[in-house]
Amino acid sequence: MRQASKSGLKKKAAAVAALLAILAIGVGGTFAWQDYRQHKSNELGGIKIKYEARLVEDFEEVPDWKVEDGDVKKEIRVTNLGQAAAGYGAVYVRLQLKEFMQIGDITYVETHKRYMIDTEGQFITFTSENAAKTAYPDHEVEGPPLRDFVTGASGWFIVTQDHDPNGQMGKHIITNIIVGDATPVIPGSTLAVDKNHHGREVTDPVTGVKTFVTKSDECDYPVHIWDENLSTYRCAGIHEYIEWILGDDVILMSAWDGTPVAAWIIDDEADGDGWAYWGQPLATDGDTTSNLLEAVRLIEQPDGNFYYVIHTEMEALSIDEFFNGDGENWKTKVKDSYWDNRPRIEISGNATTVKEGETAAAPTTVTVLPVGGPNQSPIKWSSSNPALATVDENTGVVTGVKAGGPVTIIARTPGGARGQYTIMVTPGNPVIVPVTGVTLNKATLTLGPTGSEKLTATVNPANASNKAVTWMSSNPAVATVDASGNVTAVAPGTATITVKTAEGDFTATCAITVETGIPPQLPIIGDGSYEMVGNEDDRYSYSLSATILNYDFDNANIDRPGTIKFSDILPSSIGLGDVTVTADPAALNTKIEKGTDKDGDPAIRISYYGTKAQWDAAWPNYPVVTMTLLLNKPGFSETAITVKLAFEGSIYAA
Repeated sequence: MRQASKSGLKKKAAAVAALLAILAIGVGGTFAWQDYRQHKSNELGGIKIKYEARLVEDFEEVPDWKVEDGDVKKEIRVTNLGQAAAGYGAVYVRLQLKEFMQIGDITYVETHKRYMIDTEGQFITFTSENAAKTAYPDHEVEGPPLRDFVTGASGWFIVTQDHDPNGQMGKHIITNIIVGDATPVIPGSTLAVDKNHHGREVTDPVTGVKTFVTKSDECDYPVHIWDENLSTYRCAGIHEYIEWILGDDVILMSAWDGTPVAAWIIDDEADGDGWAYWGQPLATDGDTTSNLLEAVRLIEQPDGNFYYVIHTEMEALSIDEFFNGDGENWKTKVKDSYWDNRPRIEISGNATTVKEGETAAAPTTVTVLPVGGPNQSPIKWSSSNPALATVDENTGVVTGVKAGGPVTIIARTPGGARGQYTIMVTPGNPVIVPVTGVTLNKATLTLGPTGSEKLTATVNPANASNKAVTWMSSNPAVATVDASGNVTAVAPGTATITVKTAEGDFTATCAITVETGIPPQLPIIGDGSYEMVGNEDDRYSYSLSATILNYDFDNANIDRPGTIKFSDILPSSIGLGDVTVTADPAALNTKIEKGTDKDGDPAIRISYYGTKAQWDAAWPNYPVVTMTLLLNKPGFSETAITVKLAFEGSIYAA
């Protein structure tokens, strides 16, 4: 460590007690860069457009700064990490650098390692080495116990690591302080109490409520004021010892013509407040400024122990926020340059209406500004409401979908330029689809004396605009037809039913024959006599049953060989409504069920049941029972089908 001057060592500690209360907290070394790695502001705003501007400070550590050390890297820049695909936008940024330096006869005797602190900035210590290793197994534990001269903390300390946040904010342990005089270089400036993190939690002594103060005392450091020489200052003092090496892309605001430039614009005007503005929007996906500051140099070794720190404030705004009040304190010249040269698309000659089903040409003039700006093509188009109007992404041609609006048609470029216009969708002209013909579902139809049937007409094409038809009979004395195509027999003979389209007079016909005499028998399958096996049915006491199904045997109670399907004996046109069931003999109790099976298929079940005494008397005479199905369908004679039920097996209880 650099030693204090002889005269300073003679001072009494009591003479600088107030100074120590400020200096001792967090001070590490004569020139401890790492203490200030977190000394930066990242003040963001806005709710409509997201952006992710990040202040980047990259610098080397110097434990004991001397003139012969040469330039010490102190790089300060900004990058925009927001991803355009995630909705982030371009950002405008500015930096303000603040400094503090004091020189005095103070020597800090400290450790070379940095130790962990808690959220209140206090050292994390343990009473035993084992307890420390258990709590932080991945960190080095410093032992034997140490004692910090300033805070009085003692015990086993945990060494920080560079890869975690505390590794940047940890403190050195001060084992001794040799006190002399210490005076800020700039009169009236003060040293921050909290130098280890930007903001701190404060507890109200009355209510006990905790709040987080976002600006610590470090924000009160004196602002670096620029002059035409850039490397010197309007305020006297610090520039006698410290020299800045700025980046290559730095120009003075007084010499700037107001056009966008990839450079830092330094406010050197008379009312300057130390801000440096990046001369164009910082694009998304990692666009980065050049360094505002490259390095610092000690040009005159102070006579005594000294302390120096640079604090960086950053502000970021979207272009819209400049004109919503947030950018009021930004230089007028800078703000005007941003606005006049903002990426934008000017659109003219655009349609204001488009009909449903029709298209509107793209605007006649689409200009991307500023002229010569980056990433100005390709222009991509989009619609705010594709349900009403769509737009070709590449050509900008708009198609009306449904009447309504207004719909915003938006143009964008990869460089962030944007323009838009609105369009209304009006009702389109009706689309007429002409009729090309008509067909009937039957060309011939035979009816009994009282029969009826519906004919169905199909107008072609399926999307014809006018599907109206009329019906007529050539011989209403034989058969009539109503407006829905229902044909009814009147008397024996023949007639022709004609359907005609209202548009085009296209026709289709069906030849009708009405039969005379006794209605015909319904066609049945086989000779009309069938046998099936019945089985015991536990649904009734001492009972037997058999079932006729329409399609299958999927009822759990009747799934057995010997069941007959409707399709084995009845034509497909017969349904349960056309069937009357009788049974003979009727000496025993009889239950006849007409309904459906578990899948909804039509079914008939006949069961005989009675007491044991009834079955004892009846069984020898009734080994076979006859079930008669009487089929009645309009236009046909009654038809009888006999089904013999041969019951097998005993129905007696054991």
